[in-house]
Amino acid sequence: MQTNYYKYINYIIAATTLIIVVNFGQFVIEKSSVQYSDWLINYQGGFVRRGLPGEIFYQLHYFTKIQLDFIVFIFVAFFYILFGYFLTKFLKNIKLNLLNFLIIFSPLSFIYPVMEQKVSGRKDIIFTLSIITLVMFLEKIKFENQKYFIILLTLLTTFSHSGFFVYVPLFFLIFIILNHQISFKKIFKEIFFISIACLVLFFIIIFNTSINSDSIIDICNSVNKYLPNCGVSDYISTLNWSLKYEIELVTKIWNKENYISFYILAFFLANTPLIYLFTKSEFSNKNYSKFNPIIIFILINLCTIPIYYIGADYGRYMHITYLSLMLIYFKGLSNKFFLLRKTKKNYNKFLFVIIFLYGFTWTIPHCCNNNFKFIYQKPISKIIDLNIN
Repeated sequence: MQTNYYKYINYIIAATTLIIVVNFGQFVIEKSSVQYSDWLINYQGGFVRRGLPGEIFYQLHYFTKIQLDFIVFIFVAFFYILFGYFLTKFLKNIKLNLLNFLIIFSPLSFIYPVMEQKVSGRKDIIFTLSIITLVMFLEKIKFENQKYFIILLTLLTTFSHSGFFVYVPLFFLIFIILNHQISFKKIFKEIFFISIACLVLFFIIIFNTSINSDSIIDICNSVNKYLPNCGVSDYISTLNWSLKYEIELVTKIWNKENYISFYILAFFLANTPLIYLFTKSEFSNKNYSKFNPIIIFILINLCTIPIYYIGADYGRYMHITYLSLMLIYFKGLSNKFFLLRKTKKNYNKFLFVIIFLYGFTWTIPHCCNNNFKFIYQKPISKIIDLNIN
């Protein structure tokens, strides 16, 4: 029975990956001002936030003469395919029961970019791919060298999207969980070294939050063939926004009726199974026995609060946090960092119905809305319209 369930999960992951790749391919063809233009930001106008992937792609295009849009599509598609492959390998070690199914198929889990199409092809994949890579492979690296890999991924992610810096505590958490049997003194020494490197990256980001209009023109000149309306209502046009201006824009969105309360409600609905799993667990280390692992869930989410203050894509931010914590928790369970109190392992005869209703019928808008999205609303409306006509 379990083997069949794993097969079903693999099919869903494969289908999800395919849909996301197709969606992003459409965004590339349309020269999307959001999903596509973000990948074209480069350093041709000087150092700028978000510019690292675009500069790498631009240099590949410059030296190979391969179409830039094709390079972008191939790399982003590869990132999603690699993530999907790693996820299938990772989940095959998870004991499947109703609770774990609900956690795996939460609306904020890996299916989110399908249910909320506009999230497909965003730079979030760089961070989530980094998380699953750390979870699966960090412990295979010699302990003294792990810090260099973490610093490298921190650099890659934060220079891809400066907002990812608020998620860096997740890297520290993975390091601690995978090395929890090593002495605290050794772990602290490595974390101190990583912290210094992260502090340097933080100041680099802070002092390079925006560029001038001339630099934007230089970037647009370098990619104009592949983004004809470059600098017009796209991500490249936002590169001269100050932090103060971004906060003012987000504040206007907060003023929508029930906006904050809606996303708080959405957060708890989508996170409830994972929250329950954390509360039903305990730390294997007796020194922490008086604490409940839910404190990790709370602290990580508190660390991400700054990005909600300067950005408006609340659904995306919750998706990144949720997916990361899900992977980290399951890994912590497998290497005995967490211990799970006994729970019922029944499969409920309505298992598939429950999972479908919870994970595949509704989702959370990625931005700027205060209502849940019913996934099948548009197709049902079209069918009704056809019947009426």
